[in-house]
Amino acid sequence: MRRFVDTFAGKALCHLAAMALVLPTVTLTVASRAEAQVQQLPSWAVTEFRDLKSQNRKYGQAAADAVSGELAKTNRYDIVAQDTVNRAIETLGLTSPLEGLVNLSRVGTEAIGSASADRGGTIVSGEVVDYRVDNVGGGKQARVALRVVAYDVASVLPVNGALEEGQSTVRGGNVTDETLITDAIQQAAAVVVRTMQSQQLPSATILNTQTRSALLNQGTRSGFKTGDTVIITRGPIQVGTGRIGVIEPDQAEITYERVVRGVAPGDRVRAVFSPPALPAAGVSILKANGGLRTSSKPKGRSNNATLISALLVVGLVGVLLGGGNGSSTSAATVTAEATTDVQTNTAAAVRVKWTRNGFFKGNANTGTGTVRWQVYRSDVSLNPILVVSEAQQVVDSTRQTPSSDTGYLRDAIAGGTTCKNTSPTNATIPTTTPTLVAGQTYVYSVEAVYSVTGLDLPSGNTAGGTTTAGGTAGGTTGTTSTTGTTSTTGTTSTTGATGTTTSGTTGTTTTATGTTNTGTTTSAGSTAGTTSGAGNQLCYFRSGRSSSGRTTPLERPTITQPSNNVPLGSTSQNFVVTAPNVGGQLVQYVFEFSDDPTFPKASTVRTEVKNTFTFNINPFSGPDNSSFPTRLRNAQTIYYRAGIRVQSDRPGPVAENGDKNRRFIYSLPRSYTRTQTPPSGP
Repeated sequence: MRRFVDTFAGKALCHLAAMALVLPTVTLTVASRAEAQVQQLPSWAVTEFRDLKSQNRKYGQAAADAVSGELAKTNRYDIVAQDTVNRAIETLGLTSPLEGLVNLSRVGTEAIGSASADRGGTIVSGEVVDYRVDNVGGGKQARVALRVVAYDVASVLPVNGALEEGQSTVRGGNVTDETLITDAIQQAAAVVVRTMQSQQLPSATILNTQTRSALLNQGTRSGFKTGDTVIITRGPIQVGTGRIGVIEPDQAEITYERVVRGVAPGDRVRAVFSPPALPAAGVSILKANGGLRTSSKPKGRSNNATLISALLVVGLVGVLLGGGNGSSTSAATVTAEATTDVQTNTAAAVRVKWTRNGFFKGNANTGTGTVRWQVYRSDVSLNPILVVSEAQQVVDSTRQTPSSDTGYLRDAIAGGTTCKNTSPTNATIPTTTPTLVAGQTYVYSVEAVYSVTGLDLPSGNTAGGTTTAGGTAGGTTGTTSTTGTTSTTGTTSTTGATGTTTSGTTGTTTTATGTTNTGTTTSAGSTAGTTSGAGNQLCYFRSGRSSSGRTTPLERPTITQPSNNVPLGSTSQNFVVTAPNVGGQLVQYVFEFSDDPTFPKASTVRTEVKNTFTFNINPFSGPDNSSFPTRLRNAQTIYYRAGIRVQSDRPGPVAENGDKNRRFIYSLPRSYTRTQTPPSGP
């Protein structure tokens, strides 16, 4: 056998056997890649359009065929065949053109589900809004206005659309109007699809989730804007909807508006589109001299006045409900930002600050207003960790157990309509309160404890039971009323809110002030009821709690190489940084160089570092310093530092010098100098 292997025939046979073993693996890999590429295309289905000008269904179907064909030409979508769409409509017992969003969703699920059961898709519908045939230059030309709207199948919310005009070529002879209109529909479909491609709304994937928000992997660079409404889907299932809040170039945060089921990392997000409006009934959208009408409804001047009036009413109601009457609405807007403890300059800390809600007064005409701000942390739910009486900012640090400048009020009730507490208990924060832990994510919340007088409550009194003065004679039942009025029949009465009947045989009544009333005289009892109440006492309440975004306290990163103040030559230098504990979360790193130890924005160069704090760079010379300005390349001494932040924190660490692009926890700065060239000899 060994001799055979050494022969030419043996070698050829061995190579052939090796290729036979490898070929199936290669084929399987290529096939898998090809299949993956096909599956990346989103599925779109197009339904028959409605003809708004007549009941001629052939124009509606012609429009659907034209739009489907134009979408397929883009090679961006997996277009479901029209036969499949029509079969789905028949299976569901529906008729074309479809009416209502519910039917659109059903057909989309049926048609796209049969084509790709593992993911969601988009269903397209629209209208042939208007068409006309004009005599042009000795021939005829048709014009068509076509409106197309693309809906997300899971939520039936619009994700794209357009309203455009198409024109046929000018033809003479005996050409029919139907031929010209069909040609114009084809042209309109091409324009509509081109418009939709130019305004393709962004999509993203959820990276991290919180109780009320989630972090996306796309931001302004992808087209998202603050305030955009988005759909959250998981395959063909709608998970919920949200709205874009804090946004950066490469990431954004959404706040949930409606959650059907729990949002999870990996869920897809796509923006919601506002489709163009249809013209009013009976109004032609095609102008006689060409083009589309941009608006079919005159704008009335009364609309703004109505809106302003409504806003004024809403504002007035907010002031009345959130002001001096002691509403339980939240009292402030809270922000929590990672920072460094100023006393140690190294310990991790969180700065919690809040701004007062304009609709929450916390006081009335004669009340004393807010008496305590009580700060809670997500790992401590029962007791506040910090309490302050005046400032609207505190710092929670890993350096020490949380403390306060005053005790907290633990039994003030939420709300502000009925006085139930005129002397809340002043308690101290438990010594077992856990200390802040670096690398752990927290959410902070703040509530106000405030006081108002009983006269400023909606009921005009307190639990003391004040009454109005000037009662009248009692009846014949002999029972002491709640206003302190008694009868004189001699029957022993029960205890009232303001006095107690002590003698039932003589009809004599002792009031709360000790005054004895006989007969039908009741003015003393009424007066005593008024003066004995607690109408001028203070009543204590708690506001609703306002919560911050996520924040993760971090220790400073440490630069371990190169050593500080070590002269460097012209070769590239290896920079090494030890990152702090981040609790396994996604982080963002930066490295900054400057010729000024204060790192001013104008003379600082930032280098973003991915996944590691080790890299080579030479700020003085060489091909790797092209991003450094001449001023920095010529500097004798260069200062450098490293920065870190957790990506999901909102808004992130305290902005250095108010610069929102510098929300990082920075290392202590270091410096190095250029190696001096020794002078030449004589």
